Amino acid sequence: MGPPPRFRHRVLDAAALIALSHHERSDGTGYPHERGGKEIPIEASVVGLADAFDSLIRDRPYRPALELSHALELVRSGRGTQFDPDVVDAFFAAEKEIHPGVGVPGPSGRNAVKTVCPLASGHP
Repeated sequence: MGPPPRFRHRVLDAAALIALSHHERSDGTGYPHERGGKEIPIEASVVGLADAFDSLIRDRPYRPALELSHALELVRSGRGTQFDPDVVDAFFAAEKEIHPGVGVPGPSGRNAVKTVCPLASGHP
């Protein structure tokens, strides 16, 4: 049967909003609409930071995962330019909760991520 139709529409609306806005930058130089600051929906700002951080701490085809300390410094240095300052502040306020899944040696021997979200690995 699934969730009621109104709930499904709200979820799909939120997903569309995030998909269309999570590459915007706080300084207005992002894409696709070059929105900045509070013009960017908070949901998209949160996902944008999470997406960027995830990209930094994982091995990529074109480079190995960055050291955790370097990735955190890049997030910190993007406060107010790439990322919403409030989202960066919340990210660092939750830093102790981030560390348990981060910094696990990856295939390259450098720090990588085993999982950031315990639910993604099947653990409650």
